[in-house]
Amino acid sequence: MTPEEYFLNTSLYSRFSLEDLKYHRFALLVCPVQPIKSTCLICNEESVFKPIDIKSSLNKVGTNRWVSVTSTQNYSMIDPDIMHEFKTTFSCTYCNVQKLVFYSLVYKNSLQKIGQSPSYADLNFNGLNKYKKFLGEYFNEYKRAIGLASSEIGIGSFVYLRRIIEKKILGYAVELANEKEKDFDLKEYNDLYFKDKVNRLKEYLPTYLIENTHVYSILSKGIHELSEQECNRYFSVLIGAIEHIMDDAIAKENARKKREEIQKKLNEINSDLT
Repeated sequence: MTPEEYFLNTSLYSRFSLEDLKYHRFALLVCPVQPIKSTCLICNEESVFKPIDIKSSLNKVGTNRWVSVTSTQNYSMIDPDIMHEFKTTFSCTYCNVQKLVFYSLVYKNSLQKIGQSPSYADLNFNGLNKYKKFLGEYFNEYKRAIGLASSEIGIGSFVYLRRIIEKKILGYAVELANEKEKDFDLKEYNDLYFKDKVNRLKEYLPTYLIENTHVYSILSKGIHELSEQECNRYFSVLIGAIEHIMDDAIAKENARKKREEIQKKLNEINSDLT
């Protein structure tokens, strides 16, 4: 796990074993030396944030007695069986105003993210605006998925992500097929399994979904079989896959509209010249 994955992609109260992370990797997580990429709410775009301040409570959790940590060597004093709280602050390198602050707790040989500002939801909602027009009425459902994930309701978040694929991605492809194919049979289509539906609509679907139909299978398995913890663990990867699918869908739709517009103008020129 990288610092960027830990700070930005894990929901609050997710717990990680220090034995699994290994000592040096744990130190680099709570005392990062490399910048991370995230949304700046002031710049209103993705930015690079550099670590500017790392503090430890040094066994004084809850007392606000913070001591600066300047290097990973300071962690040699840590007893993993005693509570240690860490405060890690990043600053936007573009505006130098927006700060990202994260609080971590080390206790009983485990690492846990226990707080952050801005919130997980605020950072992710802002980055979703580019999908607002594409998603239309389903934009709120996408926001709900992120909101639920930020509250560690993993199964519920999977329900809304799957609906985005079913209702928006496939739903729009069905509309196109119905419009362009006179013999398109909706009843026959509805009786198909998901992979067969994708194969039937592949002319109208984004390439990333065609190549990764297991995204839908994972979401379905999460809803029916996986635990909350497992769904929370996989959420960041799946939402990234959904974003790739939407990016492909938007690019495909823009290309289709441009092609039809050019074709219309070419036909008009050809009509004028003949």
